[in-house]
Amino acid sequence: MSIKPIETDQVVDIVFEFVQDPDPVFRWYALESLAKFSTFSEITRAKLGERLLPIVKARKDEDLSPREFALLAKFPSEKTARFLTEQLMRDGEEIRISTLRYAAFRALKEMGAPYYDNAIKEVHTNGAPGIRRRILLWEKSLEELSLIHI
Repeated sequence: MSIKPIETDQVVDIVFEFVQDPDPVFRWYALESLAKFSTFSEITRAKLGERLLPIVKARKDEDLSPREFALLAKFPSEKTARFLTEQLMRDGEEIRISTLRYAAFRALKEMGAPYYDNAIKEVHTNGAPGIRRRILLWEKSLEELSLIHI
């Protein structure tokens, strides 16, 4: 008897079921598992992003996770960038909102130039002054960190 390897698509389907689970612990493990997958074709990457974004968008604010934003960055698209830009521009000074705002900033930064640049233009055009200042501080901090690692 031989053991057949499990197809990656089947594993991803199973993990996506857990991403939608109401239990935050199961969701966290599922998100961590998805983040460990590294070799997706461009077509598969686009499909996974289209599948993940509605799941994340449907979450109540108190159930959103910075890990979800980081995972969205692995599947860049215009729709994902718009969602993350909206999260970046959220009003509020509560720690939870600030954390999600920073997670959106980092995700957009990871997505790369066209997505990040468009998001920053949107923030500078329509964002609150406090959010614009915070983004400038985050950018400066990232630049300083990159200089330290050189």
